[in-house]
Amino acid sequence: MAVVLGALHLAIVVVIASLRLAYPFELDWFEGPLLEQTLRVREGLPLYVAPSVSYVPLVYPPLFNYAAAAMMALVGPGFAALRAVSALAAAATLVMIGIFVARETGRRSAGLLAAALYAAGQHLAESWLDIGRSDSLFLALLIAGVFVFRMRTQGLAAPFAAGVLWALAFLTKQSAPVVLTPLLLWLVVRERMRGWVAVATFAALSAVAALWIDAASGGWFRYYSFTLPRKFHADLALSGRFFVEMAPLIPALAVGAVGAWARFRTRAADVGSNVALVLGLAFSSWQLRIYPGAGENVLLAATLGVAIAAGLGYGWIAALAPAWRLGRIAATLALCAQFLVLLRNPLSEVPRPEDRSAGEALVRRLESSPGSVFVSSHPYLARRAGKQPNVHIAPLMDMARMPRDSIQAGLWQAIRDSLQTRAWSVLVLDQRDWLIEEARAAGYQEIALVFEGDEFWPVTGYRTRPEWVFAPEVDSTRSR
Repeated sequence: MAVVLGALHLAIVVVIASLRLAYPFELDWFEGPLLEQTLRVREGLPLYVAPSVSYVPLVYPPLFNYAAAAMMALVGPGFAALRAVSALAAAATLVMIGIFVARETGRRSAGLLAAALYAAGQHLAESWLDIGRSDSLFLALLIAGVFVFRMRTQGLAAPFAAGVLWALAFLTKQSAPVVLTPLLLWLVVRERMRGWVAVATFAALSAVAALWIDAASGGWFRYYSFTLPRKFHADLALSGRFFVEMAPLIPALAVGAVGAWARFRTRAADVGSNVALVLGLAFSSWQLRIYPGAGENVLLAATLGVAIAAGLGYGWIAALAPAWRLGRIAATLALCAQFLVLLRNPLSEVPRPEDRSAGEALVRRLESSPGSVFVSSHPYLARRAGKQPNVHIAPLMDMARMPRDSIQAGLWQAIRDSLQTRAWSVLVLDQRDWLIEEARAAGYQEIALVFEGDEFWPVTGYRTRPEWVFAPEVDSTRSR
């Protein structure tokens, strides 16, 4: 029964990804700036440059953008390319953890259950397996490194290849060292030469690549990817929300813990590296979740860790039969309950026809607007309407809402100057937009509501959409 329920969750993930792959607008509001960055790569423009009112990059390394730009050669220059990279990476991860757990436990059913638990649990992480962001590619590269390292080939090719894959993960997301530290420490102690080769390859390639990208960008890569994130404020008062949000996975975690304990009693060496991997994934999610601006999507790594732990635990418990026959039954029932807890209506995560129609109508409206357009949270819409895209509000506020250096202060002043000089004929702002008060202070006024119904909301992540159209107030003294 657990296998059947798991297969259902895998089918749900496939159906959702298929239905929303070609949707031409954002599924999550952060897909927009990543699309803009990918288009810059495709156009041969640098990703990391001095900030301006036209463009500020996100605080991430570049590999996902290059992978998505390559995909655009196959599927065209839209969101489908980004989502295809994520969907393929997620599919690879599901296959790898299934094979990995099956090999570790000797049971294919355990591998299938691990993959299904990852597919089911990603709902807690805002259903991001196929979203056009870097998370799925990042985790796929991490797991690929683990998968390759476990290949008992002659020589040191496997640990070297693992180090290469982990370096690629670092170039996708900076948190790779956080995830890998417990595992690498274990490998150095237990595997010695193989562990040192993997660690040295990972560290050397990551450092060389980062230094090369930084030099090529004139230091801007370092500024955006490392200097700015260090200024983000962590709030330890938020420590507990990670555990509350992960609480629905308690049945799976219990199966993993009991299975690891049972295996440790007979073959402790099989347990250590897997525990290190799971702890690294969980700690990475917890560490990111204590930042006030972090979304539930950061729980994806911990969800992957719990899925691997539960699959291993189930397989290890099953291997102890008949002495643990009741234990196997209990584990099966626990996973059945887990899959039922995580079952949901997948249609709520798929855009509706009216959402597409509303987006198309908004693009036509922007096309007909004379002059320049500033779409603060969705600048890809300006590009879609044939206008020059502007800076996205998210990286703008990453630079503006914290203690400022001269670069940040200069950018914020440039934004204010563009409003004061009426550089924009039309502003399209979201309801909780940080620029609303600045726009009013600069003499812009609300002239229209963008949407009146319940259409065009993103289906995951931060719930925001274009709400207000602002235009410069008419100066009656000038008109006389």
